[in-house]
Amino acid sequence: MLEKMQAYSYRVQGRFGSVVDIEVDETNLSIIGSRLSPGLYNVWLYSQAVVLVAFVFALITSIATWSLIWLLVALGLFAIHGGIGGVGAGCLWELEKLIQFGEGQKGNEVTFEKPSIQDIKVGKGWARGSIAWIIAPYVPGINKMAKDMAVSFSAPDGILPGRTVYALHFRSKEDASKFRELISTGDSA
Repeated sequence: MLEKMQAYSYRVQGRFGSVVDIEVDETNLSIIGSRLSPGLYNVWLYSQAVVLVAFVFALITSIATWSLIWLLVALGLFAIHGGIGGVGAGCLWELEKLIQFGEGQKGNEVTFEKPSIQDIKVGKGWARGSIAWIIAPYVPGINKMAKDMAVSFSAPDGILPGRTVYALHFRSKEDASKFRELISTGDSA
């Protein structure tokens, strides 16, 4: 039996963003929606990382030298970090969605077998790997929203070799719980 759902995809390594359609049957899970190319996603992510490292350096320098100028530089870099993240999150996926709409496409799709899904988590734990430290200032706030509402997991990327993280925020605790049950194969924690 095919179950169809919708969720909001966090902009994690799975590269989906905004509202996605989900289809789950007895053997497969499909996610359909705006998904950035690996190259564009990495440029967005690593530009944030470079600015964040520069912010930390400027902040440490301002403390070590008691310099107001370095403190202002640090604050400016932190604002740039937020701007890159916010503009990217707000524009890149929406532009992708607009392009797909104009071409009559429903979105990018990735499908994988349910037994390939691993490391299922509900609530916090969605920020894994490099994304967790790049967006560290925002993780605690998102964790509060994610409690009982977001389901994250590791599964095949579909484009790149290897596994990636997907994080989906549902409208209700019941929807999140239902999705967790649908994708569970009995061996996931």
